[in-house]
Amino acid sequence: MGHDAQLEQQLHGLFATLLEVDRVGAHDDFFELGGDSLQVIKLVSRMRRILQVEVSPGDVFDHPTVAGLEKLLRTRLSNKPKTDTSTHQSVEPKKNQENTQAADFSG
Repeated sequence: MGHDAQLEQQLHGLFATLLEVDRVGAHDDFFELGGDSLQVIKLVSRMRRILQVEVSPGDVFDHPTVAGLEKLLRTRLSNKPKTDTSTHQSVEPKKNQENTQAADFSG
């Protein structure tokens, strides 16, 4: 199963489980199916945990269908920066050079 189909299937499942309905169409509105603001919070929490993508309650209000959220999330997932651990370097604080240099009193 492709990534897009898997994402769509997961969103359908999240909507159906949370709203306690048997079927959710791609263009069925979350709120018309009985969703409310408390359920939006639950949906967002589950989406973050299961899909590993940042999503806000406002995103659900702006895109209240599986199709709308899928499009938004596909865009976010494709733009998500890939973490390259080889470029991370530890940074040590610079020592105060005044305190680390020996005084030269010769001369």
